Amino acid sequence: MKKSTFFKIALMATPIFSLLFLSNSSGKTGAYSGSPGGNGTTCTACHGGSSNYGASLDILTDIPSGGYALNTSYNITVEVIGSTANNHGFQIVSERTSDYTDTGSFAAGTNSHLVDGGQHVTHDNSASRKWEFTWTSPDTDQGPIEFYAASVAGNGSGSSNDQVTTASSSAMTLSGVDATGKGKMSSYPNPTKDAFFVDIPSDHTGVLFELFNNEGRLLKKDQLQAGQNKINTSDLASGTYQIRYHLEEINFQQSLIIE
Repeated sequence: MKKSTFFKIALMATPIFSLLFLSNSSGKTGAYSGSPGGNGTTCTACHGGSSNYGASLDILTDIPSGGYALNTSYNITVEVIGSTANNHGFQIVSERTSDYTDTGSFAAGTNSHLVDGGQHVTHDNSASRKWEFTWTSPDTDQGPIEFYAASVAGNGSGSSNDQVTTASSSAMTLSGVDATGKGKMSSYPNPTKDAFFVDIPSDHTGVLFELFNNEGRLLKKDQLQAGQNKINTSDLASGTYQIRYHLEEINFQQSLIIE
């Protein structure tokens, strides 16, 4: 069964993929992801208003839950989900958590291109809401790495009546090492139908599990224990859900697809 890496969604700018600018329909240069390395700068100064297009930001990757291998390319997809807006954009950056400098390298793909000397990936045009590209891990151990991203959904005015959403990954480490210095948690299968499993290493205790729908409503909540934990999903309608894990001082979030 395929195991997935945990992701978290934030309502304010946070680590790994940077943000979208509709006023720049072919992408945006500069650091606007709200990442620590970018001094927390975001796009809200240009993109404002109280509009809510129902947008959320989803980040998918084939980086194993056990961590990345050195000098290895991985596929990444950034997608705006549930938006009723006509225009969308994004930007992304990856930083190591020790000093928030850029690490790894990107290669542009579908509907995307590199900016700032390859430091960021951004959109080709505002007509797309899904972007695919690759990230190659560093050739030496850089410690935990996080991706910071943001997106804008808007009406095309370029400045007002926009909705800004952001997302970040959990701290990804070299294979076999957790950001807390403990064993890696893993989850599977994803997509699923009737049940979802979360494996908790014996050196973790007290992992809080929460499952939300795309409207942010809490549907399930449980305290997970060491070993295999079974989550019943047979009562959930088909669609995409968000799972949050609260572990010590670290929060993880991932998307769960119910078929």
